[in-house]
Amino acid sequence: MGRVFDRRILPPAIRREKVVLTTKARAVWLLRITSLWTLWAWGTLVRNMLVNKTNTLAFRLVHIGLAAVSMTLAVGVWEVSRRLNGDSYDVVATDLKRDLKNGAKGSS
Repeated sequence: MGRVFDRRILPPAIRREKVVLTTKARAVWLLRITSLWTLWAWGTLVRNMLVNKTNTLAFRLVHIGLAAVSMTLAVGVWEVSRRLNGDSYDVVATDLKRDLKNGAKGSS
């Protein structure tokens, strides 16, 4: 992918910030793709285990248990990606309080 502008003309602090934001965005997408893949793969396995009765009950229960743990971890990873992306409700509330406080100072 080509760059829209020459980053060498920017101050070093902005150059570092851009790289961090790009890396963070990639990390968020990687975590989300991993979560979705895990949910899909284990969900398919559970569905097949419930429909297909050729394996023993113990085998199916163990794998369904593994699926439950993996799917729970996938939801946790999605939550981490949400917070990394700045979608956390705590961050929104903190930003709102800060903005209200700064707005009150600016109007005085």
